[in-house]
Amino acid sequence: MVHFYHEIPDEELYQICTERIYDIRLLSEAILSWVKQHPEMLDETL
Repeated sequence: MVHFYHEIPDEELYQICTERIYDIRLLSEAILSWVKQHPEMLDETL
């Protein structure tokens, strides 16, 4: 899905964000955990 956001209808994105919020939280926690464990991989110039 990541490469095709422009092809997903607004209604479907809204449904994912409202009904699958737990999945989004899990993903964000996993990303934050990885970032904290690998700070050397961040591009601080951004």
